Amino acid sequence: MLTLTKNNHGTTRFVPKIYSDLIDAFFNDFTGGVVGKNIPSVDLAEDDHNHYVSVSLPGMNKEDIKIEVKENVLAISGEKKEHKEENGKKYHLIENSYGSFYRSFRLPENANVDAIEASYVNGVLEVKIPKDEKKTSSKIININ
Repeated sequence: MLTLTKNNHGTTRFVPKIYSDLIDAFFNDFTGGVVGKNIPSVDLAEDDHNHYVSVSLPGMNKEDIKIEVKENVLAISGEKKEHKEENGKKYHLIENSYGSFYRSFRLPENANVDAIEASYVNGVLEVKIPKDEKKTSSKIININ
């Protein structure tokens, strides 16, 4: 199963885990688990043959999205650029968020990273990670 990895930028090296967990719990309770407006929503799923990552990125161009696998971690990043035309408008409320984002996921051992596919349709990035059947198969070992 895919697991979400935290983007700590190396801070946990210097902060004991118990303090890091307390800080995370505080901010997750306070913000409902979302810190910042530029964190896209993600759905993780799997079936018998594939793992799936679905990321909501409305209003982005696919050229502004980067997908990378390094050390068995799938990293998805990008930047939504602000492009508003003034035309004499005086804005009273702006709820659209702009800026960069980064999400990462630890891939399961049975992920076939050489066969990963991605598509971007109607503001949703779909990443399909095939399972390597050789790594998926199990074997029963008899005791002599």
